[in-house]
Amino acid sequence: MSTDVANKQFKPQFPGQHEDEEVRLVFRHHVAVMRKPLIYGMLVLLIALLPLTVSAIYSVDWLPGALLTLVVVVCVVVAAAWFFTWASWYYSVYILTNRRLVSIKQKGLFDRSVLEWQLDKIYNVNYRVGGLQATLLGYGEITIKTAIGEFVMSKIQHPVAVHQQILLAVREAGSQDVVSLIDNSVSMM
Repeated sequence: MSTDVANKQFKPQFPGQHEDEEVRLVFRHHVAVMRKPLIYGMLVLLIALLPLTVSAIYSVDWLPGALLTLVVVVCVVVAAAWFFTWASWYYSVYILTNRRLVSIKQKGLFDRSVLEWQLDKIYNVNYRVGGLQATLLGYGEITIKTAIGEFVMSKIQHPVAVHQQILLAVREAGSQDVVSLIDNSVSMM
């Protein structure tokens, strides 16, 4: 088979994926990260609707119409804020391949950052589920240690399963390097 045919058959699953990469896991933050904007938005809507419950405003001809217009504007603004929060959550993902871990962070619609860590450079992978809320909702924190420093992924859904997948991929990617480092250090002694 020619290389042209092989190149045409490769269809990346994410931008920047290499031909020899296999996607193992795609995961994101737990949906609970959107709870605060949802609660604050509902409070703003409630406060905007409260003046309409006062019967005295209906004695002034123009006031109910003005308040209703204000409520509609507030609803549109809150809905837009909810949409931006959802888009940031949905398009922020972590992608684990057989060679690297890619972090794609989306903020709003037009701000995206991409970070990556080579699996063979990762030394340690830990997880933590801290607190009652995290235990009940099933999210936690995964910490990855490299020579450069630590990378913390917070509020990850199913942290135990994700930890196991990352750990397995790191061991497979770095197994030959770890064995050769151990062999070299023993032979130097």
